[in-house]
Amino acid sequence: IKDGYVVMLDASTTAYCLVPYLARFKNLFVITNGAKTAIALAAMGIRTLCVGGEITLESFSYVGTDAERTLRSYNADIAFFSCRGLTAEGLATDNSILENSIRRIMMNNSAHSWLLCDHSKFGNKYLHTLCDVQDIDGVISDGR
Repeated sequence: IKDGYVVMLDASTTAYCLVPYLARFKNLFVITNGAKTAIALAAMGIRTLCVGGEITLESFSYVGTDAERTLRSYNADIAFFSCRGLTAEGLATDNSILENSIRRIMMNNSAHSWLLCDHSKFGNKYLHTLCDVQDIDGVISDGR
């Protein structure tokens, strides 16, 4: 991340952990589908766009066609997103097809995309495949 970047963050709790680290950068513009993330960013004085749409009660994320349409109209320098599981073969998977759809748009509309994945997700496989790690810039993990 650099000063002046446009950053996309998904609504995951893992991406939410990145929020405090963004305060050190100047003139960021963050686009997110996370209601909690948007509030935290705005409270820190970071310019924020929340995509809107239908909100899920599980993760307070905005999903659906309205969220997707809004997100498609923006481009970013970098996107950070997470998933529920990362297989040994390098597949990022999740149970939410709707959230994966948002994540894919973020990946496609960003110059760089990074998967945030803590060690507890390694070796797990869920219903829906988001991407192969070969299709993104890399994985950031706690390294355990």
